[in-house]
Amino acid sequence: MNELKVTQTEYESLLEERSAFSQAGMEAKVAEWDFKIKSLEVAQKYEKIDFNHIASEFGIDGLNQALASRDMEQEEEAKKYCADLLKKTRLSETALYTFLDNSEWQWGRDKNMTARIIRMLAPKLASKTARATFQMMYKIEEMNPIRNREEAFIKVDRIADYQQNDNPPMMELMKTIEANNSGVFDAIYIAYPMIGKVKNIDPITFGVLKDPTKSYNELNDFTREISTWRIDSVNFGDMYKINQWF
Repeated sequence: MNELKVTQTEYESLLEERSAFSQAGMEAKVAEWDFKIKSLEVAQKYEKIDFNHIASEFGIDGLNQALASRDMEQEEEAKKYCADLLKKTRLSETALYTFLDNSEWQWGRDKNMTARIIRMLAPKLASKTARATFQMMYKIEEMNPIRNREEAFIKVDRIADYQQNDNPPMMELMKTIEANNSGVFDAIYIAYPMIGKVKNIDPITFGVLKDPTKSYNELNDFTREISTWRIDSVNFGDMYKINQWF
């Protein structure tokens, strides 16, 4: 209760100071005090948020640890499965086809493991054409045995650019529309977790206050894929959580 009184007192003082600046024709101060007033108004309505909060809520770090652990286990499993062929410096196309045809592995049921094993073995083929054929057959983007590990990260879009597959609940959608039309926010953004190339649900919609004293980086500067280790380098200013879809 005391905190609310202090906030109200501060709010009234800001209004009085803004009025004095306006009468004195101090436009820059008026703009700055407008921001301070709007900040207090927004703080009463929306929860302040930052990317560390978002990352924690999405559990991105935990996801990365789980993905890395699973990836290493699958790598070891693949090496163990085709150990004899891995010992060879050269592999004939016939030998590789024989391995695939006689294999007890359920290739069609696990495309990731299939691609992983082909990625290990195909570079041993003497024929460049054969290597290209296997790459095309199994849709392997990179034949290098050391592949890029899957990573969970936060992707950020302006709300206007977000490709929706689902409509949010009406009450949550109305909060976004209201915030977008309020003129208080510099932009409305949406942050959502990605694993590899797969978008996961449960995004957070947030707004960045219009602050005349600051300039914000464009999302394109960060390729709009923001991993937890890059979070601190992104300047979005004061961010407020508008809603989260469930």
